[in-house]
Amino acid sequence: MRYRAPTLLLLLLPLHLLAGEDELDPGASYSSAAFAYEIEPPAGTWVRWSALADDYAHADVGYLGVNGYGAVVMPVCWQGEKPSQLALLEVFLSRFGEDYPTPFVDSESEVSKGSANGTYLVGTEAVDGEDYTYHFWIIASDSCAYTLAAWGLANDARTVRDLHALWKGLRLKASPAILEGAGSDSEKTANAWFLNQVGTHYFESRSYRDAFRFLSQAADLDADESAYVVNALRVLVEIDAYQEAYEWLQPRLPRYGQDLVVRSWDAWLAHQNDDSDKALRVYEELFDEGYREDDEFALYVGILADREEWESVESEFAEYAAEGITEALRKLQADLLSRRGNYEEALTILDSLMEGRPFSADLAYAKIEVLDQLDRPAEVLELADLLIEKNYRSLESYFYKGYAEYRLKSYLKARESFNAALKYSPASSTVQEYLASINSILGEGENASISDALPAVDLPAELQSLVDGAAFSETIDGYGAWFLNRITGYAFNRGESLTRTLVQQIKVQDAQGVANFSTLEFNFDPAFEQLYVNSLVVRNAEGDKVAEGDPASYYVTSTVDGYEASTEKTAHLPVPSLAPGMVIEAVVTKRISVEEDEFPLDIHYLSSSRPIGYSAVFVTGIHDRLRFESFGIEPPVTRNGSLVWEAANPVVYRWEPMQPWYDRMLPWVTIGTTSTSWRDAGNDYLEIIDDKLEAERVADMAARLVRGVDDTQRKVEIVSHYVQKELHYEAIEFGRRAYVPKSARETLRDRYGDCKDHAVLLVSMLQSVGVSAQLALVNINQRVLPELPNIDQFDHMIVSVPAGGRRLYIDPTDKDLRLGTTPPRYMAGNHALVLGETPELLAIPEFAVGDSGLQVERDIERIEANQLRVTEVGVFSGYQAADMRGQLREIESSEMLGTMQRWVADRYSDAIVDDAFVDNVFDASGELVVELQYRLPIDAESFKLPGFFEATFLDYERLPERRFGFEIPAPLTVSTVTTVRQSPASKLRIASKKPEADESRFGSWRRRIDSSDEGWTLSLEYTSGHDEYGPEDYSEFTDFHRRLVGSIEQPMVIE
Repeated sequence: MRYRAPTLLLLLLPLHLLAGEDELDPGASYSSAAFAYEIEPPAGTWVRWSALADDYAHADVGYLGVNGYGAVVMPVCWQGEKPSQLALLEVFLSRFGEDYPTPFVDSESEVSKGSANGTYLVGTEAVDGEDYTYHFWIIASDSCAYTLAAWGLANDARTVRDLHALWKGLRLKASPAILEGAGSDSEKTANAWFLNQVGTHYFESRSYRDAFRFLSQAADLDADESAYVVNALRVLVEIDAYQEAYEWLQPRLPRYGQDLVVRSWDAWLAHQNDDSDKALRVYEELFDEGYREDDEFALYVGILADREEWESVESEFAEYAAEGITEALRKLQADLLSRRGNYEEALTILDSLMEGRPFSADLAYAKIEVLDQLDRPAEVLELADLLIEKNYRSLESYFYKGYAEYRLKSYLKARESFNAALKYSPASSTVQEYLASINSILGEGENASISDALPAVDLPAELQSLVDGAAFSETIDGYGAWFLNRITGYAFNRGESLTRTLVQQIKVQDAQGVANFSTLEFNFDPAFEQLYVNSLVVRNAEGDKVAEGDPASYYVTSTVDGYEASTEKTAHLPVPSLAPGMVIEAVVTKRISVEEDEFPLDIHYLSSSRPIGYSAVFVTGIHDRLRFESFGIEPPVTRNGSLVWEAANPVVYRWEPMQPWYDRMLPWVTIGTTSTSWRDAGNDYLEIIDDKLEAERVADMAARLVRGVDDTQRKVEIVSHYVQKELHYEAIEFGRRAYVPKSARETLRDRYGDCKDHAVLLVSMLQSVGVSAQLALVNINQRVLPELPNIDQFDHMIVSVPAGGRRLYIDPTDKDLRLGTTPPRYMAGNHALVLGETPELLAIPEFAVGDSGLQVERDIERIEANQLRVTEVGVFSGYQAADMRGQLREIESSEMLGTMQRWVADRYSDAIVDDAFVDNVFDASGELVVELQYRLPIDAESFKLPGFFEATFLDYERLPERRFGFEIPAPLTVSTVTTVRQSPASKLRIASKKPEADESRFGSWRRRIDSSDEGWTLSLEYTSGHDEYGPEDYSEFTDFHRRLVGSIEQPMVIE
């Protein structure tokens, strides 16, 4: 049984905000050498609070005022780096019953005294019918923090004056004596208490090393409080620092000779550090002295059981249980019986524990282990299924399910269960071993769907000679593997099937190449495709055959791409005897079911992310009905009756920023049969889905949404936003066999769907309220070719609405873009097949100026000689808002501040982000607002104005070499205002002259700088270009924007 370490002990005492009837001490001034401060209240206002300890334990000094005032001072000092201000705020305010941040606080500002800085807070609260105002000054130097808390009647005009006079009388001194070991016992006790609370803050924040630093200091200051020792140990255990914890405890043990809890930690840590002899000795002493802790007793007798000292186990258990047997002890008893082979007795105890009580996963797992020993896999399976049904989905539950199915010889189900287990622990060697065994039993997976032979499409003679004469010894630097030849061939005979063969010769050059190609994978859809591996051969550099693929080792799984749901399968072909320098030859054939006389329209790219020596696509058979378009390659040639598109050494793809679509960079050919017109193609599709448009079934909901709205544009926005926000998007493949959506009523009921379901529901709702909306088919990955009318060109469905003399295009699956005002992302300038009464292919409008924007307001204040406080607000609109939402919606609110810290630090490495606020992340109908407040260290004489938002979006990544062109798809407008405040004692001036404007084919910008006695204001307006550019233009493009960002990050001189 796994032992659980003791939980962290939090020492919190009850507090009272007001003192009762106390005896007053007339001596008001106070000085503390221990904590290095003194306080001198104004005469005639304050008297010492003599009974302070009764109301504020751990306060150092307190005062009561003649006008009903109260005040306390709470110091804490430490060794090493000081705690964060947040930690101090939380700790000190907790002494007054408040959790920071708290609505009790009405105002909060920065404050300093001498070398100490911190926070000044003011709050109001009613007590016994009277409103009291509470003032907290919480400041910290490098070695000590001080809290002055003072309060008085809120409606008394003298209160604020007198409280601030008390704050003025607080003076800090150097060298706190408590850090040198001096100070009274009560001062050490109070300091230790606060250090423990600071450590607890860091523990709860999972900053374990900081937590240990403060907790260990608390333990060493107050030797009478064992909880501090336990807390420090608990932190080290949290980070698995068992040896460090053990060694830290040993010199402190003599202080706690009679403390059973601390001694139990000594035993537990000895066991964790493999000293079971000491663990047994200490535990035996503890339990003989009456110590009771079931988990630790289980560890104790477990060590005895490991040594097979069963008589000792029985006697120790009987003696311990004589004081009362708990459920944990009965479960321990069952475990001990099972370890001795008494399985039926153990099962009886577990059954009695499970009877008549809520389901217990812990007991279920214990019973599974006993049932396994009894060789009862069917009952193991029942319990494993019950665990999963009860939502205890984990590595263990799926492992036991798979294990039981394996024992029952239900191998296919067992494989599913083990694969599910791997999701929770991908590196589990035990699960992988079972899967390997199952794959061996099944022939490495079910492969019946790829076992029926198919003849390969014959290569034209010239292409076959290229394959036969491939130079196996040739190498290309910089790649782990590359394709000597990659050829796709079709046999088209205008029947009800189409045959396609892929021939690949892959040169593997290093270990990375071996890892990448140790298994070849080919996707197919068994609903209309049959796949067969004609050959898989491994050859050496001389061309000699080294190994052949074993069809019995091939296996098939469901295709998982993490995005779209589909019926596709993946055939996995393990490649035997693969090593650097070898060549894989693979020939794989598909038979594709088609409508008679049809060749499905598809695009074929002739390049890849690896070099290809020779790449080709050919069609043999009947060519007269084929239509095709190509890019980046020569027109087709005829070879031995086959139509061939080919490319030698085509460009190698690599990702680069701002790339256009693949079909505008890489060579491709699109081949297929087509309809006679786009109207016919659209009408054919409408016949398939006509019954899914059900305006009357969703009319009530639509009418409620637009009640009282007459404007068509506004109706479109309201209903579109509803579908956008209320439906969950689940992608389903849009392609052959996946054209048919759900009905509008079904989608509204289910609250989820793919693009087709979203579009059908939106069109139905808009039509029901009198808006002439139509479905529209689009492609979000490549340009639609108007010359080839075929709906195979489309991969997405949206909505089109004629309104106000123009046509709107709306994609309700885009959860980040405001709908109805701009073209959908990734579609502007492309074509859409609008499925109106007369379907037609229409051009989607290009992006326009104003479709994407960013407005920045930035306020900069010098808060210290070497530090700026920056507050900047970014308001994002259009596509810029959509792109930013897509990033922010993936961030948990609890992680937002940390994420913003990383983002800002990427630009300004020494920045500290104090606050971050975002609005309209999940509501695309409004502008996205991001507000940041951060601090920047600066030189004493000069600094650069920060420009985080502008630099993030306008300082583009530089490349040593660019291979492909780039584009600015949507013109971006940026408007920024930076205000720098200055004080009379510290004037600013511009350090160096920057350009006031710049204009190029990439955009234009203009700035203006104004000054006044209060400071400087820098305003800038920028509008980007909107075009495609060549790779040779990229350096000029980045230089232009570097100058732009540099004009915002203006150097300033401090005078």
